[in-house]
Amino acid sequence: MILEEYDNKIIKTFGVKSYLTLHNLANVERISFKSNDIEEILNEALKLVNNLFGENEILARITFWDKNYKCLFPLNRILLDEKEDCLIGLYRFQISDFKFQELIRSHLNYEKGLDPYLNITVYFFNLDLKIILNIYDDRGADYLKI
Repeated sequence: MILEEYDNKIIKTFGVKSYLTLHNLANVERISFKSNDIEEILNEALKLVNNLFGENEILARITFWDKNYKCLFPLNRILLDEKEDCLIGLYRFQISDFKFQELIRSHLNYEKGLDPYLNITVYFFNLDLKIILNIYDDRGADYLKI
């Protein structure tokens, strides 16, 4: 399956209009992280992911805004599509995967200016469970469960 086919399934299932935010969708739940401490935010984000997905497979649609990230998470990669200004990859994770936790940590670190960091936009989803989650930065997350 190619990225466009996954995108079409996501659009059909959730009504996503763009991969910048879920906030404009009906029935989206918004979570604000309560702490400024990155470890507490990470724990809160992982707890949210666990509550939503449990031990089920999590697919991640990641937009890498730096093309040098091409080599990341090769064992989890389903596909990678190179665009003019970014890379878009589709990855498969379990919440217990160390790489999954590092992905979230690096994403949260970006806005805080901490290492390691990744400048990404990421959507976690499971089409069977009909759940999509966007942890947009260290301030919070949006999710939709149909």
